[in-house]
Amino acid sequence: MGATDLDTLTRLAGEDLQRDDVAAAEAKCLRALDIDREHEGSWTVLGMVLQAQGRHDDSIRVFNSLALKHPDTMHHWENLGVAYRAAKRFDDALGAFARGLALGSPPPQMLYNLALVHAELLDLPSANEVLMRARTLAPRDAWISTALAKCCYDLGDFEAAQRALEGWQQLEGLTPASLAEIAYLLTLMGQVSKAQPAIEWLTSLAPLGRAALTEANVLERLNRLAEARSALQRARFGSSLPASDPDLLLAEAVLAQRDSNHAQARDLLNQALKDHHHFALRHNLLFPLAVSLDALGDYAGAFAAMREAHRSQAQYLEAAIGKTAGSKSP
Repeated sequence: MGATDLDTLTRLAGEDLQRDDVAAAEAKCLRALDIDREHEGSWTVLGMVLQAQGRHDDSIRVFNSLALKHPDTMHHWENLGVAYRAAKRFDDALGAFARGLALGSPPPQMLYNLALVHAELLDLPSANEVLMRARTLAPRDAWISTALAKCCYDLGDFEAAQRALEGWQQLEGLTPASLAEIAYLLTLMGQVSKAQPAIEWLTSLAPLGRAALTEANVLERLNRLAEARSALQRARFGSSLPASDPDLLLAEAVLAQRDSNHAQARDLLNQALKDHHHFALRHNLLFPLAVSLDALGDYAGAFAAMREAHRSQAQYLEAAIGKTAGSKSP
């Protein structure tokens, strides 16, 4: 098999990964590397596969090796930064991005990934600034526009969020995951008529993984509960999304609440909280937990969950927006 054939095999592996068919992507990468252990593209896609599997240390080793072998290649430093972010090693991620940025003018995709690190650190103003730079370079990029809209939404600037999604049908690089995020954001902002084409397009694709999870959240908000449960099944069983993922458990709990099964919802939310150590984000689980505890007659537990939720929310607002916003939180 020649170099061109290996490049083709690697490209197909990347397409498998985009469809969340992680096993097929891994098989193609390993097949290519069996033929040529130094094939740079195959190692790159394999690193992404390892990251999708949650094997973050292995992914970091792959990308660190690539960056050290090819220190003047910007995207290897970018991929290393992304791998560090997935492993929650945010200082290391910023360091890897700094190495890449030192090589010259960054492409918009690198700025997008850097912005995600700032967002993980709840530094939303910095994330917003970097995303604005990225969008100037790539005004029709679906992922950049969607991330900018989410950042603006989280900052409370709903008009800017809506502007970022204007004409979303003309965005380039739309995937099931970006479509799901667009549909979700527009639905959250009450723009259901604008979200409808994205929703119908998304449901026709029947995505897997996190895209299916976001689809389920959209459909639940629209009271399309049977479809939401079907999407959640695809998120749970048809992808590499771990069963312990807090967002997955939250979605399952919300649908259990819709069935008035508050005992199940309580158990799911408590399970999610066990592995959710970022206090500033725990309110997303604690508020619905308080609802189920109240429905079960555990009023003391509901009150305690509500108090902790308000403290978490205040910490989030202070970190993400500023001390003034945090001090005004309940």
